[in-house]
Amino acid sequence: MARLLLEDVTLTKKKDITLGVRFKGGATTVLTIPRPPRVYEFHKLSSEVVQEIDRLLDRHTTDEIAVILNERSLRTGHGHPFDTAGIQHVSCRYGLKSRQQRLRETGLLTSAEMAAMLHTSPSMIWYWRCHGVLHGETYGKNKFLYHPPGPELLNGHRVKQDPSGV
Repeated sequence: MARLLLEDVTLTKKKDITLGVRFKGGATTVLTIPRPPRVYEFHKLSSEVVQEIDRLLDRHTTDEIAVILNERSLRTGHGHPFDTAGIQHVSCRYGLKSRQQRLRETGLLTSAEMAAMLHTSPSMIWYWRCHGVLHGETYGKNKFLYHPPGPELLNGHRVKQDPSGV
C-alpha cells in the first residue's frame, strides 16, 4: 500500500504561481513558477505587425494592406494569411484610426460635402472624379474622400452654372 508524503498544498495565483507544500512530519517548502501564457497570448499578433498596419493605414485601404502583408509572408496570430476583415479586426482591437478617419483629419470631404459646396449632386462628384476634374483618395472599395477644390474650380464652376458670372 502506498503512503502519501504530502499533508497539503496551497496554490496561489498572482503574477506567478506559488505552491506552499506541507509534508507529513511538518516540513514545508515554497515553490514559485511563472504563470503560463493565456490561450489568447499564443495567438497574439506581434507589436511590429500592428505598428506596420498602423503605418500602412496612412496610405492604403484594408484590402491593399492585406495584400502587402501577405506578399511579405506575414501571418495573423493564428498563422493564417491576412484578409480585409482581419485588418479591420486588428484596427479595432488595437484602437488604430481607420483610413477614413485619417483622411478626414487631413481635411478631405465626403461626396455630399463636395456636392453641397459645388451646388451639384454626389453622382456628379463621382463623375468629375472619374474624369480627373476632382481628386479623391480611396478608403475602401468604391469609397472616396475628396480634396477641397481650389478657387479656380469653384470660380470656374460658378461661371459655368451661372452665365451672368454672379
